[in-house]
Amino acid sequence: MIHVLHIGPDKASRGGIASVIRTYVDCVADGDVAIRDLATVGDWSFAGKVLGAMKAYLLAPYAILRADIIHIHTASRNSWRRKRPFALLTKLLGRKLVIHIHGGGFRDYLRSMRPLSRSMNVHLLQLADCIICLSPRKLDEVAEYLGGVRTVTIANPCAFVPPVANRREGSTVRILFAGWICQQKGVFDLIRAFALVVRRCPDVDVELVVAGKGDVDAGKKLASDLGLLDKIHFPGWLDDSALREAYSGAHIYCLPSYVEGVPMSVLEAMVFSLPVVTCPVGGVPDVVRDGVHGVWIQPGDIPGIADALKRLIGDRDERERMGQAGRREVLNGYSTARVSGELMELYRSLAATSDPEDRVTRSVA
Repeated sequence: MIHVLHIGPDKASRGGIASVIRTYVDCVADGDVAIRDLATVGDWSFAGKVLGAMKAYLLAPYAILRADIIHIHTASRNSWRRKRPFALLTKLLGRKLVIHIHGGGFRDYLRSMRPLSRSMNVHLLQLADCIICLSPRKLDEVAEYLGGVRTVTIANPCAFVPPVANRREGSTVRILFAGWICQQKGVFDLIRAFALVVRRCPDVDVELVVAGKGDVDAGKKLASDLGLLDKIHFPGWLDDSALREAYSGAHIYCLPSYVEGVPMSVLEAMVFSLPVVTCPVGGVPDVVRDGVHGVWIQPGDIPGIADALKRLIGDRDERERMGQAGRREVLNGYSTARVSGELMELYRSLAATSDPEDRVTRSVA
């Protein structure tokens, strides 16, 4: 038996990385691989975050010693700062280390460091036995810092698959955003673009649903200033059931981010047969092809976002064509079975280079 420890956000918390860990821990079952997780952060109070971090650091030596492979999930900045001690401890204790880079901006984060700090962080990355990136483009971004480290691309698994993706058509065309409400995600650009759409399409009933947490008050204020509170809805962060309802009730998904990895919300929207209006940043172009699965727009291009939305609002056939193409893309390339199979093979190849007697001893400890 190969024992794997995933280190990252609490799998019960909100966010893309948490949903990936949840899928791996809860949905992946393989006879020779056992997966556990150790949470470093979650949807906790400030005191809960402090206590949770202390608990994770205290449990880490014991948890790492019980595993053969340590799989660390990280983004940049604070996420990586939290994970560095676990990565270093993993190598000090002689375990196999996998660093899984999520999110966008990791290369820019490294470039922003002072030379000595960058050198130390790059050295820690190069101690890994394997580094996982979400797409070929994301791997290309950081390749210059990885030296001779083994690298692989493994897509995010999409377990959020409805058995039948029926689109609810009616007199109202509903646009959906789901995620963190912040400028980096382009939410305020989307709200301003939606105002242009409303003015340009006075005869069409359109709605915008902005689901998520973050700077909700700023979003509501902007909607109010634009006179659109009756057309823009802020339902908060949605649980899985409510999010499925939101995808099923929408007609267009829009994520005009400035920085991304491979966003889970885009995969989920595509599997619900939604055309996607998004920016070709990070690993997005590896998933969404312009004119095939959706429409590309440039970050910050508010008129461009409005034009793309207006185009899809006015063409139901194009929405359906792109939506069905997107669903096929996700089902073929991002299924849990396919992605988890790739990950299990990686674990087996790493375990094959370990001392088998040491691995068996830990497995029965």
